[in-house]
Amino acid sequence: MISVTGSIGSFSITWTPVYEPDVAGYVICAEPGTSDFAVSGSNVINIGPEASFTYYTNVVGDFAVKVAAYDSFSDPKNLILSDLNFSTVYTVTVIGLVTEVLDSLNGQITEDHLYSALNSRIDLIDDPTTGLLTLFPRVSMTEGQYTLKLNNNGHIAGFGLANTAYNGVPSSEFMILADKFKVVNPSLPDDKKQVFTVGTVNGVTGVVGINGALIIDGSLVVSQNVSVGGSVSIGGATLTFSAPTPSGIGAVATDLTNAPSGIVNSNISIS
Repeated sequence: MISVTGSIGSFSITWTPVYEPDVAGYVICAEPGTSDFAVSGSNVINIGPEASFTYYTNVVGDFAVKVAAYDSFSDPKNLILSDLNFSTVYTVTVIGLVTEVLDSLNGQITEDHLYSALNSRIDLIDDPTTGLLTLFPRVSMTEGQYTLKLNNNGHIAGFGLANTAYNGVPSSEFMILADKFKVVNPSLPDDKKQVFTVGTVNGVTGVVGINGALIIDGSLVVSQNVSVGGSVSIGGATLTFSAPTPSGIGAVATDLTNAPSGIVNSNISIS
């Protein structure tokens, strides 16, 4: 008795073993379709002593199958198929994975199922009591970022661009990560100018130093003390400061040159 069973991407065939002393094994032939076919070396799918076999294939559809026994006097590697007594044709259907899934879901998912599932997911986000927007307000923030970092044994240099909208208020940011900032004239690639230094300047830590003259075309507003180690030029007049004398604090010498008419040194006071 022979039985064939189709499955997803395969079919199995089993049969009642032939209990004869000279039976050594079985040969199985199969081809796509349902019609009878001529056995040949091209459609042999298995040779061996087992009384069952599972054939795996990516071909979806019907298969026609035949089985025959061979004796111990035959060479399994060089069987003469025309000398064997094959069974009648058995047919079986191989099911594709997509077909199986679609058939199993056919009629099982309705619009109500989809509407309910979608609503439950939306509630996870904007439910006024338990939604993510309530528990974690930053979910309402959209952000785009681009960064580039170079790491040299822990000493990192890089830059970053960020564009953020938080609760509908947009902002942008350009950040440079470096302790030295240089500018290069494209026409003079070897003439690198170090404009800023971040870190320690003249023994003072945690500061930003500017290398070169600072020219401001507008007002200068200072919210903290200004330390001047030389001269200040204002409107063409030069105010020169010298270091305090050893005799005491506040002994500061001043000199005003090129001052406009009406301004003299005696008008300069140091507090």
